[in-house]
Amino acid sequence: MKLFSAFTIASALFSSASAHYIFTNINGNSAAVRQPANNSPVTSVTSSAVRCNSAASASAVVNVAAGGSITFGLDNTVCSRTTAMDRIDKAPAFPEPPGTLSPASLYLARAPSDVKTFNGDGQVWFKIAEWGATFNPFSFKCYNLNALTATIPRSISAGQYLVRAEQIGLHVAGAPQFYVSCGQINVTGGGSANPSKVSIPGYVSASDPGLTVNIYNPVPTAYKVPSLQFVHSHDALRPHSAAIWALAVTPSADVLTASLDGTLALYTSNVTQSTSGFPKDEDIPSDAQELDAGARIRTWPAHPLAWVSLSVTANPTRSEGSDESDVSRKALVNSIAGTTMLVDYTSGEVLGTKNIGEKQSGPGTSSGYAEPAWSVSLASDGKTYASTGGSGSVTIHSAIPSSSSAKSDSMEEGFGSRLADIPTGRVKFGMFVDHCPTDDNKVAMSNETGQVFILDVEKATVSTSWASHAMPVRSLGWSGDGNVGFGPLIMEEALV
Repeated sequence: MKLFSAFTIASALFSSASAHYIFTNINGNSAAVRQPANNSPVTSVTSSAVRCNSAASASAVVNVAAGGSITFGLDNTVCSRTTAMDRIDKAPAFPEPPGTLSPASLYLARAPSDVKTFNGDGQVWFKIAEWGATFNPFSFKCYNLNALTATIPRSISAGQYLVRAEQIGLHVAGAPQFYVSCGQINVTGGGSANPSKVSIPGYVSASDPGLTVNIYNPVPTAYKVPSLQFVHSHDALRPHSAAIWALAVTPSADVLTASLDGTLALYTSNVTQSTSGFPKDEDIPSDAQELDAGARIRTWPAHPLAWVSLSVTANPTRSEGSDESDVSRKALVNSIAGTTMLVDYTSGEVLGTKNIGEKQSGPGTSSGYAEPAWSVSLASDGKTYASTGGSGSVTIHSAIPSSSSAKSDSMEEGFGSRLADIPTGRVKFGMFVDHCPTDDNKVAMSNETGQVFILDVEKATVSTSWASHAMPVRSLGWSGDGNVGFGPLIMEEALV
């Protein structure tokens, strides 16, 4: 009971003594912010005041280029502990309440004409940034900030916008406090994207778990920021010149793309990322310490024909016979004509190439030649890869570079050598092949007539198959644990 009393008294004192604040300027310009009458929060999520805090129009409009940054400054620090709370004499077993720990978000709404006369009514708002929770210990990313900075998406259209800053105080359980302000900006440049939009109010329910959460007891182990699921579409700083046919996410959350223009490129997906460990691409300054999201880290020399298939190792693998710190991350691409290339996407090195027209030996060859591959998939250990194509079979190849000392007797020809050929019993074009992420002995393949096959690599046989669609199955994937629901049935291994 003593613990409960300490918490109750501390919470009440904190509620009354907590530092209130307002957002006062955009990129240093206070005349572009619709200033609230005072720094008190809005307490009703259904009130029209939750949109812009009932503030009148501002006199200025700040110009911001699409892809540029916007900073919404405050007259205080967000999530900061107050002097009053710091002085509370707490029982040793009771931790200090975490101040106005709270999430924050930035929204945009495009004005139909002059933003100074636009009140933001209707389903016009979309989120461009959010600051969620961190854990161990529990806190929020906006802790102790005195400004919120975000990137204006390059893809949105040019024009005048209301920008809305929101911070939701959660220090009184079940009684969220909305600190909001709106400013006026003019976006130059940009594209033609049309993001999903919400109305404010109406964008979140009072019963949303992100608003009703008790951040003191028990301490949350998970937290989702209320309202729109935030997904920021970052535009590539140097895009491909043709359609992207295949992409893959690396274990470090960077993005590899293979295009019909014959280029393979690696982009960073983080808002900012250290350049450490990555050779700089031609459009990255040599002294850059961080990269913006969408920056192209590297480009491999263009292939004369389009890349149509791309696969990465599920986990980084250490090169055989090398130091533990020598980590090799492999990516495999295949062209529309059947040329297969293996690269290390960390160093940029081309580890192996198998060209069409090369004489080959091994399972599935005829007269010294083998059919070109259409789709390829690396095994998680990076030592083998599977391919499929015109015959509808699945072939297992060595992914060990020809110059590697790690070649075994069964892989003595090096990269691309054929280790096994597994017929499916249907001579129909193989559209897609994929290794199981939990068991390299299992491979899934789909074909032009809508059939899906699960193959046992070790036994070189088809384990199971089914007709999934009446048309070609262009892609498929495995669940993380190798089991997944498929339509109304529980199919044992693969998802189409």
